[in-house]
Amino acid sequence: MDSPHQKVSLSELSDECKQLGIEVIGLTEVVNESGELASWFLPQVQRLRDWVSRGAHADLKWMEDQLDKRCDPRILLPNVRSALALWVSHHFPEPREHEISLYSSDSLSSLGSASEKQARVARYAWGRDYHNVLRRVLRRLNKWLKERSSEISSHGSVDTSPVLERAIAERCGVGWIGKSTLLVHPQRGTFGSIAILLTSATFDELDEKHPHRCGTCNECVKECPTGALGPEGLDARLCISYWTIEHRGLIPKHMRPKIGEWVFGCDICQEVCPWTIKAGRTQPSPSDSLWSPQPARAYPDLIQWLMTSDEELDETLKGSPLRRAFPHGLKRNALIVLANLREKAAIPAAIHHLRHKEMSVRGSAAWCLAELAAELDLETSQRRLIIDALTEQLTRELHTVAQAELYDALKRLNEPLNN
Repeated sequence: MDSPHQKVSLSELSDECKQLGIEVIGLTEVVNESGELASWFLPQVQRLRDWVSRGAHADLKWMEDQLDKRCDPRILLPNVRSALALWVSHHFPEPREHEISLYSSDSLSSLGSASEKQARVARYAWGRDYHNVLRRVLRRLNKWLKERSSEISSHGSVDTSPVLERAIAERCGVGWIGKSTLLVHPQRGTFGSIAILLTSATFDELDEKHPHRCGTCNECVKECPTGALGPEGLDARLCISYWTIEHRGLIPKHMRPKIGEWVFGCDICQEVCPWTIKAGRTQPSPSDSLWSPQPARAYPDLIQWLMTSDEELDETLKGSPLRRAFPHGLKRNALIVLANLREKAAIPAAIHHLRHKEMSVRGSAAWCLAELAAELDLETSQRRLIIDALTEQLTRELHTVAQAELYDALKRLNEPLNN
């Protein structure tokens, strides 16, 4: 009978991965012949436990709930021996200005071109959801391994299972974990998606390992607008990507201006990385057929988002990572970004969203209106319209947090309140 730890040809595996569109692969042992965790894995476990104990994972409770599984892959796959890391680029080129103008509404004409002030989305979300793309690859690879030995078992993860993906990918020789806490490939930079396949199969490990090459460069740490990066890595409590994607509810007031133009995620630490800059000059663009990037996803029309019902917006974004934030999260973010961009055309949409079913949207709409009324030179009638809308919503608002947002908005506009 076939052994569950049967050795598989690395060259054949590499050929199969290339046919599936995978640009970089790496292999490593995660459990040794004695059934113990590999020695390289143990410091990674301790680093993760320390990070969670500091509370740097913010309110991502699933990190705590699944910590044991993340720290021991044998829980996910009892007979695991090896880990296969897959990496594919999503370093899409910037859309041309005329491509953006094709979908931008007249209401956003004042925002200018993509090189000027414009709402922005993290690059990985410009195209298809990488989860869906790479899950298909993992299913194909699992089938391919089964054809070599029916006894082989595998467990795939694309940022969806409690797996130390970047640590495994680093050990596999795909790159090194930089000061941005992202995986850095020496030729391809940081804009890449990772998938991990835990398997009972064994392979000859790839010899290539990349030493840490960040050196004295500190650009990602220096340019992070919120100070989320430091000697101990990433503090999610300060990360724009965390607040705009993972957080549910209102975004704290002190974070809203720091979000700037980022309506979903943030790429600043990657855009300033010298390795990523070099990759943009020297590497070919990712496959359009694999990712189908869209200009409307890169620089979205936020007012159009707000003018669309939650149900329609969700349907429009089907197959996109943007759905991770849910329609109400995207609208919450859009109101904050429009306020940061001082976009006067957002006023009617913001007034309308004072009555949104989600408290986080209503509260963000109140803050948006106060920002615009306080910072823009509005006509008296426009300012009065905003004050009347805030006052009227306050009379019907039942949620105490949203009430506080409305009170604060009116107070900022020096509007006397009748208690």
